Amino acid sequence: MVVLQAELERVKVENLRLREMLNQVNNNYSALQMHVMSLMHDQKPSPLSPPADEQDNNGGGAVVVPRQFMDLGLANSSAA
Repeated sequence: MVVLQAELERVKVENLRLREMLNQVNNNYSALQMHVMSLMHDQKPSPLSPPADEQDNNGGGAVVVPRQFMDLGLANSSAA
């Protein structure tokens, strides 16, 4: 019984440590996400890149053609 209590205490301490680590990771992720969003908002378009409306509507004049996928059929379990 004493061994189980010691193991339970060890697991509780580890669980607390892992929770703190997870909170720190979440905080770091949120800060990084806000920083990236701030950079994207402050970034000015490059003079070499086309305007966003030309990028979105395929303004380059190229024609987009849908591709047909290959029909591989059903996998045969005896072939494996």
